[in-house]
Amino acid sequence: MNSGADPVDVVPQGADGYMGGDLQKVMSLKVRPLDFRDRKKYETTISAPSHSKDLELWKLKKKADSYSPPGIMKTMDNFSYLNETNWRHAIQEDSPVLPADLMGSIRNQLREMREDFERKSVLVFDRANLPRNLTLLGKAIFRVVPENFLPEYRSPCFNLHEEDRSSLACLPNVFLAGFPKCATTDLFKKLIRHPDVVPTSKEPHWWTRTRFTRESVLHYLKHQTNLVRQMRDTGNRRLITLDASASTLWDNTYSLGKFGSIHQPPRWTHADVLRAVLPESRFLLLLREPTERLYSGYMAFDLEWHGVKSPQDFHHRLVQSLQDFSRCMKKYPLETCANFKFNMRLRVGMYSVFIRDWLKRYPREQIHILRTEDWAKDPAKELSRIFSFLEIDPLSQDALFNITSSSRENQRKQEDRSLGKLLPASQQLLDEFYKPFKEDLAQLLQDKKYLWTQSM
Repeated sequence: MNSGADPVDVVPQGADGYMGGDLQKVMSLKVRPLDFRDRKKYETTISAPSHSKDLELWKLKKKADSYSPPGIMKTMDNFSYLNETNWRHAIQEDSPVLPADLMGSIRNQLREMREDFERKSVLVFDRANLPRNLTLLGKAIFRVVPENFLPEYRSPCFNLHEEDRSSLACLPNVFLAGFPKCATTDLFKKLIRHPDVVPTSKEPHWWTRTRFTRESVLHYLKHQTNLVRQMRDTGNRRLITLDASASTLWDNTYSLGKFGSIHQPPRWTHADVLRAVLPESRFLLLLREPTERLYSGYMAFDLEWHGVKSPQDFHHRLVQSLQDFSRCMKKYPLETCANFKFNMRLRVGMYSVFIRDWLKRYPREQIHILRTEDWAKDPAKELSRIFSFLEIDPLSQDALFNITSSSRENQRKQEDRSLGKLLPASQQLLDEFYKPFKEDLAQLLQDKKYLWTQSM
């Protein structure tokens, strides 16, 4: 699966913003699905096609659909966030100006979120004080994974008891948790070249997109088999591994359906479960200038756009997504709209909304944040800092040079580069839209470089 990509839609574009809660309450709002221009394509692709190329695409869609919670697709197919006839189209493609009331609402709500975060004491859950709903959600995890781990291992390891046998099992204690199209693949590939970091599959997306059954827990543990094997073969119990699922920090779709409603963001998320299971985990976050990130993501995920990509198509989809987001903000809080999926993944660039949420669960010293631009400028320096953060042995300058001088991973394809840059109108819309989120992030992290001004 693509880095941090959403499960591939099999519903009409625009009707994919899942809002959890009772379906009768949803339908009582007298809303109806919007008919977007690709609905006919959707209707012809939900059954298995005969052409071999289309069949492979259909299989990928069906596989991606399996990541979604039961019933979510049915709900999304019957429900759209707002009735199209209730709101005028406030954003025109040929006049890239965002509604003043939308931007004012975003700024006001971000300020309220900041004040609320600064005012309230952080409540984190451990095994002793988990709310009942969270206990039920993570019941299989808490039954399989003990509260205390074996002290002789750096990684969170324990003895797994299955029927008549016992074996060593481990979980990752490092999460390269976000964000997609911010060079997470490149960082992952270079991190695993450290002798103390054992490579595993990069993106299981387990915490965000898998229901916590016993079978799925055991399957996730198998992702760390390389770690267990290498510790056994080498006798080195200080080895670590990492989960580099770039969806971990921001994808709350399942939590919204489980603990949220159409009017409120989720009360709890998978972050609460992860905090209760692995309170000592460390997190690495890569942040890229959000406008660039969105355009790069559009170019990268071919399946989502059915192979039709251009700056003009990007602009059309952008305007459509901004219209939908504006409609959402007319009815629901920002924290709720930030957890809905629109035609384009605008929400991923709302970094401060998600980072603040995780800072309620984990202390700042367990979260290392860097900009993609700084990583690209001096990867050796940034990699050295990451090794220090992870408390693993530093490498020599020669070793760092050998690792970081290799070509960058998962770069934009040449055929995508040849399509050209953003249209000026797209750039103007996105710069205006993301500006309050950048300002909020800079205040949250107390660092003006997250404004991404030209001089920084």
